[in-house]
Amino acid sequence: MKTEFLGKTVSGPFTIPSGIVTCSANIIQRFFDLIPEVGVLTTKSIGPEPRLGYREPVLTQYEAGSFTNAVGLTNPGADRSAELLGELNIPDDKFLLISIFGGSVGEYVEVARKLAPHGDGLELNLSCPHAKGYGMAM
Repeated sequence: MKTEFLGKTVSGPFTIPSGIVTCSANIIQRFFDLIPEVGVLTTKSIGPEPRLGYREPVLTQYEAGSFTNAVGLTNPGADRSAELLGELNIPDDKFLLISIFGGSVGEYVEVARKLAPHGDGLELNLSCPHAKGYGMAM
């Protein structure tokens, strides 16, 4: 079931949001190649520098069927992410949304400039509630 998203016709009406599912380029590529119902994929949030984030466990169940995570914005940084995303083969009927974060407006601009050429759009992560100095803390 094709649908329109931000001016692009995509293969399906479903999206994979930013998070622990889309943390590597090879997983994103598998979604592109194997699941036509997913038209939009959003990367794990990417910042200006590599970030280790929090030690495991990062996932917890807070009630039956409901989970939350606090990964701490783990990512390889904008430069390495640009290399990895540049290797993707994005089908014409898929939309790659790249989630970015920073600790200042300047960092958002820096990351956006490096990553924008590798996707169809950018998502600004302004709401990460648990990584000190980012998102809501900024």
